[in-house]
Amino acid sequence: MRLLKFIGVFLAVFIVIAALIIIPSLKSVRTIIKNYDSLNEGSEWIQQVATVGGFLNYIEAHPKQISIYSYTSGQPDSTLDYNGEKMRPVGTLSALVSIAAYAHLIDTGIWHPDESVPLDSINQYQLPGVYSNTHQKALSQISEADKKDGAVKLQELIRMAIQGQDLPAADYLYWKIGPARLDSALEELGIRNMEPPLPWAGLYITVNPDVNHKSVKQLMKDLSGMSREKQRQIIIDNARRFNEDPSFHDRVNEAFKKDGTGLSFAQERMAYSFLSRSSAKSLVQLVKKAWNDSLYNTNASKIFLNSLQWKNMVPLMQKVFSWYGSSFDNRMSLLSGVDVGTASRFGTTRIQAMVLDSLPIQLWLHLSSQFSNQTFQRRLIWDPTFFRIAYRRLILHQTVIDSEVVNTKPN
Repeated sequence: MRLLKFIGVFLAVFIVIAALIIIPSLKSVRTIIKNYDSLNEGSEWIQQVATVGGFLNYIEAHPKQISIYSYTSGQPDSTLDYNGEKMRPVGTLSALVSIAAYAHLIDTGIWHPDESVPLDSINQYQLPGVYSNTHQKALSQISEADKKDGAVKLQELIRMAIQGQDLPAADYLYWKIGPARLDSALEELGIRNMEPPLPWAGLYITVNPDVNHKSVKQLMKDLSGMSREKQRQIIIDNARRFNEDPSFHDRVNEAFKKDGTGLSFAQERMAYSFLSRSSAKSLVQLVKKAWNDSLYNTNASKIFLNSLQWKNMVPLMQKVFSWYGSSFDNRMSLLSGVDVGTASRFGTTRIQAMVLDSLPIQLWLHLSSQFSNQTFQRRLIWDPTFFRIAYRRLILHQTVIDSEVVNTKPN
């Protein structure tokens, strides 16, 4: 009898412990099973991209996936233009248009940077299970002085959107500024080959199978068959309905609570092809206007650059940069970044953008976890030797091996 009791207690404890270990892991297990076929994509490159030199090898070998445009202030002849005119989805970098419009509204006195924005007004754009951790991290990085009484200052919300990759903050700005004003900002600034941002909630709602009562495959097929204008309008209309129709808002939240986006990694990669697009060159042109005090005017330019500037650089960056600002995004299969920096040692300032899209999934997981694109871009600014190597290989299609110039242009 005692033996049976012992066995019973042992089994009960075992079951409880097993449940505590296994149940939280079920979501991860389901994710692995759901994405099993695509988790090996790009594995052959993992070891090779461990260094910036190896990453350069990948860039050189895959020009169809990558655009780089690096402009050196005062040295236009040294511009590194690698597919710089190619339009690609740029993720949260599209919010740079919102920041330009914000700078103008602050400069003209229509808005004030210390305006309080209730957190509830931002949180209403947070879809359950969609980058929720990113939103919480962005909020946690705001000082308590700038986050009190359930509100944040507008200028801090700007940093959440542009430096924290925060989607609800970007959506709040999108609707506060308004689609028409965002369109006109690009026209006023003369920026071409760049689309204004789209509401993120609208994108995820548009491709969610539970909300739309269609398979993901059918949703993607329907969207892919539409014109660019029609795609954008559907995304905007879904976001507007989410904001204005309480019953639709509740239905959407229930669907996302049930299964998040409802997308596999490969499907998420395809969904991001509907994001706002820009060329790397146009991203640089926008930041360049601010650097040259011509983003509307000097004051608006300073407001824009202040939103990009890193206020608390780590010691290593403090050694190599006298000024640095950036915005980066890493979304499934997509890496994008804009940065501007002045090298402490040489005094040169580079403004640049790099966009990689449709990356193999395992390779993307590795590159994004290592912040490889950020390291690469910063190295182009502070290391003139590396810049010359990259320029020679990507633009001149040459490299030097044992003092001999070798042609590296792909066949």
